[in-house]
Amino acid sequence: MNRVLKTAFFLFLILACFTSFVYAGEATERIRTTLEKIIFTLNDPDLKKDEMTDQRKRVLHQVLKESFDEEEFARRSLKNHWVKLSEAERKEFASVFIDLLETTYFEKIDAYAKEVEYFSPENITYINEKIMDNRFAVVETKVNIGNNGCVSVDYRMINKNQKWVVCDLVIEGVSIVKNYRAQFNEVLANSSFNDLLLRLKGKKG
Repeated sequence: MNRVLKTAFFLFLILACFTSFVYAGEATERIRTTLEKIIFTLNDPDLKKDEMTDQRKRVLHQVLKESFDEEEFARRSLKNHWVKLSEAERKEFASVFIDLLETTYFEKIDAYAKEVEYFSPENITYINEKIMDNRFAVVETKVNIGNNGCVSVDYRMINKNQKWVVCDLVIEGVSIVKNYRAQFNEVLANSSFNDLLLRLKGKKG
């Protein structure tokens, strides 16, 4: 019986990685469209050139803006500290933070792409879409990285002005927003908001 259970579990993992699950939910389709554009950009031979690094970053930034809510990411990462900031401080923090977030996100995508011979939309499986109160959604995905198996990436979304936008990423069970929030809380417990900005800009610490 134990062998049967192990075999069933192994087959489940294979299906989770390689079965193309077609889900037609609106939130899922938004994620699918964004990821396909990101993969297309990363695979563009011209944009892969070293001298095109800045241009590639600009293109990827515009793609993310279509479905990633910069202010929502920033607000959630600061949580209670957000209400203490002026409008100007919020805008500056959101700009600096989203740049850091994009760098982290694209580094992970690049790492996944290097694990397989050719990274394509087929490497991403859309597992499920959960809708809560018609306002919040979670789109669960698996990224196939070849011999190293799969990585789970969940997109937490919020419905703003009748449009689903991403407000957090959960990679292998770890929330990016919560991870940064813990770091920011630690800095702000002993330093000022300006000190935090300097650190994020790489000018300090």
